[in-house]
Amino acid sequence: MLRILSVILVLIVTSCITEDPKGADQPLEYLNGEKYSAKSNVNIGPFPMTTSIKRKSKDTLVKGCVTIKGSSDFYQSPLKVEKLVLKRGEEVAKIQSTDEKGCFNFVGEFEDGDYSIQVQSVRFKGNKNFAVKGYTVENINFEALRVESH
Repeated sequence: MLRILSVILVLIVTSCITEDPKGADQPLEYLNGEKYSAKSNVNIGPFPMTTSIKRKSKDTLVKGCVTIKGSSDFYQSPLKVEKLVLKRGEEVAKIQSTDEKGCFNFVGEFEDGDYSIQVQSVRFKGNKNFAVKGYTVENINFEALRVESH
């Protein structure tokens, strides 16, 4: 009986301290304190209770690449050194430029939710909607259209 209880205790403890590498929320992540924290504690009789659980502030990485639509059937030209705007709704979360390969890395304290990335250029237009859930969002790849000059 003691051996069974020991095995159960080891399973519970190890499940509380391990983390899903994809950043997906698991029920026991609320207990280990790494991703979530109690907003405030209230004592109800002899039992302390948490009034709410909030995601801890930790930098989130949003990364991907932008290519130019219709550049070639065999090779997608990267959107080099153009400004991108990361938005949550109408609120600007961060602004930065693509690199020489058309790729970007937004790093910051981005809460879980729906976001968009928009190309801010007089020569190109494009945007991509996506959701942040966890601390790493990869492969946010999309195409930008060349703006016709009159």
